[in-house]
Amino acid sequence: MPKRLRGISLVIATSLVCGCATVRLPAGPEIASFAPIPDAATLIVLPPVDQRPDQQLGTIGMAQLSLRENPSSLIAREAVAVLHAHHINALLRPVASEDLAVMAEEIRKLQADGVLALTITNVSIESFDALLDPPTAIVGLDARLYDRHGMMVKTASTTGEIRRLINSFVIEKAAGKLIAEAARDALERLISRSAMAEFLQTLGTIQQAQQEVSP
Repeated sequence: MPKRLRGISLVIATSLVCGCATVRLPAGPEIASFAPIPDAATLIVLPPVDQRPDQQLGTIGMAQLSLRENPSSLIAREAVAVLHAHHINALLRPVASEDLAVMAEEIRKLQADGVLALTITNVSIESFDALLDPPTAIVGLDARLYDRHGMMVKTASTTGEIRRLINSFVIEKAAGKLIAEAARDALERLISRSAMAEFLQTLGTIQQAQQEVSP
């Protein structure tokens, strides 16, 4: 191994050995700046429910990583951004429960076409060596889609995975960005390739047809 690489490895090993790191998540996309898409369907996105078994993320080298903050806000913002990129308007709104009457009333008030509810089942990151083994971040989500009457019409599970080298000198921040990318990958898979994809992709067509037949 070249001397320079050995030196970098030594610095990283010294900083990580037998240590712990609390990962910091980015804020996520600035969804307030998204302009409404004309003639596109609208979904209400509920703040995701965090059902991770604990706050532990995994390890990079000998450092134990934890995520103490709730990733719900980040994943909700990523969901709105991904839906918007797929030509679906999304409104981030809390709802008291996923009860049929509650959902239907919220959909009616906001004149939406449905509701997307998410549960976070896994957030993890693993690497045996920060330089020799690019860390892999994984985010797992369960999704439920409700129609405009508040009826559940689709369920799906999705997993996003991103593997790349990160800056080990700012591991808390760099690992957080990697998790955000894995969340975006999970949501892209959900909307593009899951059992829910076909229904989501037809929402815009349904919305446009309804507008055309309206008096």
